[in-house]
Amino acid sequence: MNAIKNAILVKEASPSTDVVILFGDLRVYKEYEDVYRKARDLEVRFIRHVEEAPPDIDQIAGGRLEVSAYDALSGLMVKFPADWVVLSTPLRPRRGEVMHARMLKIPIGTDGFLMEAHLKLRPVDTNVDGIFIAGTVSGPKDVSESIISGEAAAARASILMGSGKVRAEAITGRVDENRCIGCGLCEEICPYGAPVVEEGKSSIRRILCRGCGTCAAECPMQAITMEHFEDAQIVSQVKALLTPEGVEEANQ
Repeated sequence: MNAIKNAILVKEASPSTDVVILFGDLRVYKEYEDVYRKARDLEVRFIRHVEEAPPDIDQIAGGRLEVSAYDALSGLMVKFPADWVVLSTPLRPRRGEVMHARMLKIPIGTDGFLMEAHLKLRPVDTNVDGIFIAGTVSGPKDVSESIISGEAAAARASILMGSGKVRAEAITGRVDENRCIGCGLCEEICPYGAPVVEEGKSSIRRILCRGCGTCAAECPMQAITMEHFEDAQIVSQVKALLTPEGVEEANQ
């Protein structure tokens, strides 16, 4: 979008200047679709290349530059001289952002940006209660989108601060201290940092627990059970289902 905007500025300042945009993938949305149409009306050329054949830049006689690129739409190799070659740099996540995400137990997407709890329903929430994301920390955004996400994150945080309390999950882990040997495996594998080993025994911080059951499944001593989701409860449900009355109800 920045490349298209700059191309329009050049054409408006100097209509006789030829402007070419080489792109591998072009995405415009919202009002920027009109900006793209305006660039086409101003005769800005768009050439799509493929990742396997990136454009080449060579210096020719007179110190000028010559750009060669494979046009994916026409299937031809095109060459043209250029007085200026301007690179559009992508927005990439900072290295420190990844370190903070791992420290806070926030998932990281395949592109390196932080993941929201739900793209549509909870766009500024994370899977950790009380931690919200805003701006380009979750992906490239323009100024207006960054402002909106910042306001949304502030509003979500103000709800917690206004109520003064946080409701914990109903299904959380519980440790049987008589069975726990303090191996620390639960503390190591928990994606939310809920278990903590102190004085040779593990305990679950309920406010951090999301009830995923990873610790209960991996505990070698079976010292961890999930509240309201215990083995005895599940077995009772299965037995009730296998009774003649339960089978008849399930068939209905």
